[in-house]
Amino acid sequence: MYEIELFHAPEPMQSKDDKKKHLANIIHDECPSLAKGAKFQQTPFVPGGHAQTTFAFCGYYIYHVQSLLSPKFTREIFKFSDGGTAPLDWALCDDHDKRPIMTILSGVTGTSNDFYVRKCYEEAIKHQYSTVVVQSRGCKQKTQ
Repeated sequence: MYEIELFHAPEPMQSKDDKKKHLANIIHDECPSLAKGAKFQQTPFVPGGHAQTTFAFCGYYIYHVQSLLSPKFTREIFKFSDGGTAPLDWALCDDHDKRPIMTILSGVTGTSNDFYVRKCYEEAIKHQYSTVVVQSRGCKQKTQ
């Protein structure tokens, strides 16, 4: 079991009540259970860093197998005037040309296959949006 200890940041932050406070004070005010001798006890199912890493890998692998059932993409390459390119991955769905478009930015290292991106576009398609994932410039990872 590990004890949680809060440290003051060198600069105060803006809190919900628009006052400048140190992060430790915000946590103390907003979540007193963490501030007063809170203890962290890791789950007995994945004890230690090695088991946690293995568990995360297995979870990702299971997710990857499930993702094969997710919508497929068609890729469009957007060309910039300076010669650079950025891939646009359109999730294939029915009546995509009649739906409003939701744009998802995958982040610097992200791709259309990342967990958080897949969850976003799966929900968007359920809510009748046509979805495009804009890859970072220079990322050309293959889509499914």
